[in-house]
Amino acid sequence: METKLKAFLGEGSCVVDLGCGSGHLLHALAGRFNQRIGLDVSRTRLDTLADGNTDGWEFREADLNGSFPLADASADAVIANQVI
Repeated sequence: METKLKAFLGEGSCVVDLGCGSGHLLHALAGRFNQRIGLDVSRTRLDTLADGNTDGWEFREADLNGSFPLADASADAVIANQVI
C-alpha cells in the first residue's frame, strides 16, 4: 500500500495523517514531504509515540469529530486509513 500511496501523493510541503495510530504511513512518506503531521484522538498512543522515533514527523492530539489543530489550507495532502 505504501508504494501506491507514494505514487498517488507525489511530493509536497505538508501531509496530514488523520487517525495516525502508530504513524506507519508517515514513516513510509519520509523524504517526500517537508512536514508530516499525525493527528490521533488517543492521548495514550501519542504518549507512546513521544517516547519513540518519529522519524521527523510531529503528532498532535485531535478529536476528528471537532476542529483540527491546523491552519486552513496548510496541507498539500490529507490521508486517513482505517479511521472510524
